[in-house]
Amino acid sequence: MILLILTTLLALASARLVNYTSSRCDGVIVNGINHEKEVIKEDVDKPYMMSIDYDTNVLYYTYTRYQGKILVPAALNLKTKENYRITEVRGAYSTSVDPKSHKIYVVGAYGIYEYDYQKKIRINLGITNLNIWQVFAKDGVVYYTTYPGENAFVYKNGQLDKVAGIGETRAILLGLDKEDNVFFSNSLGLFFHPKDGNLTIIVGEYTVNAFTTDMNEKLYFSTPIGIFSTEVEGTGKVTIKKIAGINNIYGMAVESDGTFIYSADNAIIRLKSTGVECSEQH
Repeated sequence: MILLILTTLLALASARLVNYTSSRCDGVIVNGINHEKEVIKEDVDKPYMMSIDYDTNVLYYTYTRYQGKILVPAALNLKTKENYRITEVRGAYSTSVDPKSHKIYVVGAYGIYEYDYQKKIRINLGITNLNIWQVFAKDGVVYYTTYPGENAFVYKNGQLDKVAGIGETRAILLGLDKEDNVFFSNSLGLFFHPKDGNLTIIVGEYTVNAFTTDMNEKLYFSTPIGIFSTEVEGTGKVTIKKIAGINNIYGMAVESDGTFIYSADNAIIRLKSTGVECSEQH
């Protein structure tokens, strides 16, 4: 009888342990660690093209209004949760913050704007009057893509040129890693062009919807089903690593401490680490 009771208790304890372990890994697994979702902005329709100013801890993004008819830019203070629209930028498709100069850029149907966070004003830089889809700022240089042409340009030291190495290959989104290697995407997938090379290669058939860098300028990209990192070895070999599997992502950004923020259909979500190691998504 005692043996039977002990066996039963052990079985119950094991069942509880399995359930407890499972419940600790039922969040989003990021780099093998369980993360909980924290909604930091809700009731925002399809937030897109996010970027963070690490100086002010403000997240910039665009979202749709009037039943998806127009895109407008906004700024969300990640500490106070204060959120406000950036007005008078028509068709605001993308935002970017230069991690060194902390200049804030918003682009749309009539060119590229620089935004002053303190004065809450935006200035059209007069670089182009083309319809801009995406902007990526780095080290005082502004990279951008056009729509529907899907051409990639770079604005540096007052000069405007096409991004070297891409040639006539279409580019709707692009990003640069710390060493200035260029990753870009179009309807065929993800492409790579090394900083000092001539060859552009296709990395994979990824449906990229955003590029972003972290505090250390490591480059990441998101797709509708997950977050990925890029790594370029000294030999030139490109490694793509899946950081997290999440469905229905519209874009993502990385906070100064490495915390990932992503946009869902109607919310902006932070992934908070629980510190619990998990081998796979439950």
